[in-house]
Amino acid sequence: MPFICCSSLTSATYPNRQDTEPNGPKSTSIRLPDGTSALLAETRDRVLRDLDAFISGGADYGLIHADLVRENILVSGSDIRMIDFDDSGFGFRLFDIATALVKNRNEPHYDAMMGALIEGCRTQRELPQRELDSLPLFILLRALTYLGWAEARKTEPDMETRRARLKTDALALARAYLVAD
Repeated sequence: MPFICCSSLTSATYPNRQDTEPNGPKSTSIRLPDGTSALLAETRDRVLRDLDAFISGGADYGLIHADLVRENILVSGSDIRMIDFDDSGFGFRLFDIATALVKNRNEPHYDAMMGALIEGCRTQRELPQRELDSLPLFILLRALTYLGWAEARKTEPDMETRRARLKTDALALARAYLVAD
């Protein structure tokens, strides 16, 4: 069974990124099913190319929540509050949209949810179609980050089931991303 080594992008690759680890970026090895090494290598190459193109297009970068999932959104009537800002920092704002959507991809009203989220975001700031076209890239990136999140918690109860689901989802998204144009 192959391993994938997930390392943070370094400041040498992306000069605006600030490494937050005192001894450099973390690296985590994750056991994946046989036959996925080539898929992940191809995915990595395409993701890096597409991310470079996204960045060179003047992507919206700034303070983000970075964990904008249902559990972190409190609604009371028309009042909406976000909680759990421990992952917040500077990043691409499209990452917040991807985070809100990635776990809802199989919901029956996903398209309506995505449309409402994008419409709401556009009431607060510009979200050009050029950036929105990169949403599949950021959904894939978010799914891949969950692999590292789950690996760091592999001893928690019921995590093995969650890890298996997250791996399956990330690999399916990688396959879909590579065939999409």
